[in-house]
Amino acid sequence: MALKKAPYWQAAPFLRLLPALLVGIVAGDGITRPWLPVTGLSVTSVCLAFFQGNPALCRYHYRWLPGLPVLLLVFSLGALGSYAAQIRHRPWWLGNQLHQVVALVGTPQTIPLPGRRGFSQKFSITEALLTQNRTIAVAGSIQVSLDSNNTHLPMPGETWLLSATPVRKIITRPGEKFNYAAFAARHQLFHQGFWKEQELRKLNSPGTLSAARWLSAAQLSAISAMRKTMPETEAGLAMALLIGYRQEISKLLLQAYSDTGVMHVIAVSGMHLSLLFTVLQHLLKFPEHYRYQQWGKAMLITSIVIFFCGVAGNTPSILRAAVMFILQLLSKLIRKPVNTGQALSLTAFGLLCCEPMWLWDAGFQLSFAALTGIVIYQPLFSQLLVFRNRFLKGVWELAAVTLAAQVLTAPISIKLFHQLPVYFLAANLVAVPLSSVALLTGLLQWLLSAVNLPVHLPGFLTGWLIRIMNGSIGHLHLLPGAVITGLALSDKALYTCYLFLFFVTRWLQCRTAGWLTATLCLALIAGLAYYWQAFSHQ
Repeated sequence: MALKKAPYWQAAPFLRLLPALLVGIVAGDGITRPWLPVTGLSVTSVCLAFFQGNPALCRYHYRWLPGLPVLLLVFSLGALGSYAAQIRHRPWWLGNQLHQVVALVGTPQTIPLPGRRGFSQKFSITEALLTQNRTIAVAGSIQVSLDSNNTHLPMPGETWLLSATPVRKIITRPGEKFNYAAFAARHQLFHQGFWKEQELRKLNSPGTLSAARWLSAAQLSAISAMRKTMPETEAGLAMALLIGYRQEISKLLLQAYSDTGVMHVIAVSGMHLSLLFTVLQHLLKFPEHYRYQQWGKAMLITSIVIFFCGVAGNTPSILRAAVMFILQLLSKLIRKPVNTGQALSLTAFGLLCCEPMWLWDAGFQLSFAALTGIVIYQPLFSQLLVFRNRFLKGVWELAAVTLAAQVLTAPISIKLFHQLPVYFLAANLVAVPLSSVALLTGLLQWLLSAVNLPVHLPGFLTGWLIRIMNGSIGHLHLLPGAVITGLALSDKALYTCYLFLFFVTRWLQCRTAGWLTATLCLALIAGLAYYWQAFSHQ
């Protein structure tokens, strides 16, 4: 007798815990006192103790009862973590002491980035010098703008003393379309300022083994390698492709990539890391007859991947890919296959537990939405057309992946950017293969430059590939109707879209009348609500 296959949500138990964590983080974002999560934890403790002492109540049809306090526990932890992650709730926050601060002690978090008036960096502040000549420990971040005439620019790992006079609160001026203050607040950034050279002084330099020093040196090495052999336009995009450094891309080219739906190509993400992971798997081929050899290879690959993530800025999208690849390596080592849904939900759960504020990061949302769409919809799209020709089969597989990723990312794109690309499929069919090869040649160029070997050939190939990609994207961008602008989607409409997609997906998978009825009813209710709202406004 064939064994009954377990439901998908049982094979991936973190899928049951993740929604409770998400709701908890959202709830914790709006509270000013931690009484809600603390109360939830207290109730959870009582319920778990009750079920532990009365196991007879949880038999047969009531086996699901102990799961409720577990979900409440995850919800409470999510709310408490979201509350604690907001630096404004801490008594030692920089903003609470700024009125009596004379000078600040901090460390740069990024290399100097070129801006309109000079250079810009994010500083992490650790100490403050008060008017009473006292030094106190503080926590906070400041967006530091530096004069272009500065002879000594701060580098990550160094400790600097900054005058507190230029510090100003970040505000959004009336009439500005983009609310930068709200965007910065999501990244725990509330203050900024412009410093001249005489208003800051270096206190000490990082040690030889400082991770920040090595990562910043690697970033500067990659930027220098791209500049050596390519014109400014191609070099700027190569830097973005390799390490996510976009400061030298022209605004017109950046807009073209955005309007054609291929921004993920120049935002270091899972595509880049998967290519690096595949290359490492093929290059690091040595005997694996013993367990220590297998573990040694896995540790080496993991170290390189973690180092590359640090050079690329440790963005949520690349960390998502890194964690999933490490889980894949670990499952291979312990000979226990990991379910894709389990790996995806476990990664999201772990990252949000470490940094709950990433839930509102556009890169985090788009990365997980794209991969979830690929996992769910790519097999459905692949079955629509079957080709025997290997080239046509490969093209259709790439098209199926692109369409699947677009299904779940489109609502987020409309909500955040108020636009929707029309020629995204053609743009991805061109950009993904070219950028993949350009990334390989760019990595080779970077490595050769780091050891002072000639980089002319890989530099020429990288520039040539990027030139073709830029030209193709530029032509698609100039086609009529390349992007639909002026779109708007409220939070309720966004949740309705995803609920509708869930019903449609379940109907396509199960082909039952119940899911079809639920889909049609939801569409009818959403349509009536839309027309009622439009009528009320009139």
